[in-house]
Amino acid sequence: MATKTKLSKRLIKLVRTRARFRCEYCRAPERLTGQRCQVDHIAPQARGGKTEPDNLCLACAACNSFKLDRIEATDPESGESASLSRSQFCPVKS
Repeated sequence: MATKTKLSKRLIKLVRTRARFRCEYCRAPERLTGQRCQVDHIAPQARGGKTEPDNLCLACAACNSFKLDRIEATDPESGESASLSRSQFCPVKS
């Protein structure tokens, strides 16, 4: 089992501001959900994902709970399986 890495305050701030305080999966802003989003590993640590900016995104509790340790999802338009990556969620480059 992978060892969980504690996120630094600097890294959390970078992810939160880069995402503009919105869930990077569903795009819901924190101010509308009333809950602070969580920093999520896109490729989970349990599957070898690294704790680095390009593997981290901001996720609301609902999306983070649904995603769990998944590393791919079904594309709603094509119905095909697609790998998850940061570039799919956030138009802002790190």
